[in-house]
Amino acid sequence: MDPFVLLTPLPEEPAPLALDAVAFAHLPAMQALSGVSAVAVALSGGPDSMALAALTQEWAQERGIAVHMITVDHALRPESATEALRVGDWVGQHLSGVTHRVLRRDAALITPTKLQEQARHDRYSLMADECRTRGIKHLLLAHHQDDQAETFLFRLCKGSGLDGLAGMNSQSAMHIDPKKGVTLVRPLLGVDKGRLVATCQARALPFVSDPSNTNDKFARVRLRRVMSALGREGLTVRRLAVTALRLGRARAALEYYAEAAWVDAVVSQSDCDVLFDLTKLSAVPEDIRVRVLTRALAQVGGDQGYGPRLEQVEELGAVLFEQAGFTRTTLHHCLVENSSARKTLRITREKP
Repeated sequence: MDPFVLLTPLPEEPAPLALDAVAFAHLPAMQALSGVSAVAVALSGGPDSMALAALTQEWAQERGIAVHMITVDHALRPESATEALRVGDWVGQHLSGVTHRVLRRDAALITPTKLQEQARHDRYSLMADECRTRGIKHLLLAHHQDDQAETFLFRLCKGSGLDGLAGMNSQSAMHIDPKKGVTLVRPLLGVDKGRLVATCQARALPFVSDPSNTNDKFARVRLRRVMSALGREGLTVRRLAVTALRLGRARAALEYYAEAAWVDAVVSQSDCDVLFDLTKLSAVPEDIRVRVLTRALAQVGGDQGYGPRLEQVEELGAVLFEQAGFTRTTLHHCLVENSSARKTLRITREKP
């Protein structure tokens, strides 16, 4: 007999368990929302967002919290408008006591390059406006464990530092327009996609599959295929997500000490100017200095929808703290000036 023939078949993987309302309510991100009066849910119609919508509806109904569902018609395919309306029909059929609105992107403004990045920006901007109009301060998103692992790999390919590799936070300000005061909430980051599909199946919830999720033209789709191969080598979605979680803890610790360094080193500050005690700033570790400089440049440079690039801030720090004779430079629409006589560093917004 061939010694490599298995007489007993390997056990099959257990079917994913559906996420119930009790377990959902105990997720840390949901417990943090116990005092709110209303929430919004980003509802694309995929299994992830449909599961989130149903769970949120039950959670909110028990607590007297209003729920507003938002679907954005991305206008990338001719059938997208019909699909968005169909999601609205599903809400009416399966989710009682909630409101729903379809928002449409302006197709005339869509450019052929960076389709997914532009669509993401526009989607968040539209949802932020809708939340602000309705006085809602928390927008729930259906990002899950698989998304977290995918984000880790995507940013690793881009050469991100620790902050980028830490992935998504369970709660964060909306970077598209922080002034709109909308907090993004991702309660499902510890839940795998299979469990969310099982949740829809257990509740007989319909859902749609976006064909762009299988289009190899997009980097994230190609990465999903890579993740399957990595999983066979032991680098599973769960392990990638756990790594991102641990890096997130490290990021929080570094931000804590960066805040302390900021308070200690800032001599004066305004919206368009920050003055540092250079001796105190020089005394902290390099990563803390980079974080302080990044914060100052973002604060002084004004709202541009993005901060200074990490590599540029690292180069600035190397010149400023490791090379003699540095006097001034510009970065992120800011003038950076070193006064060796006063031992100060001033970052000022450039004049238009």
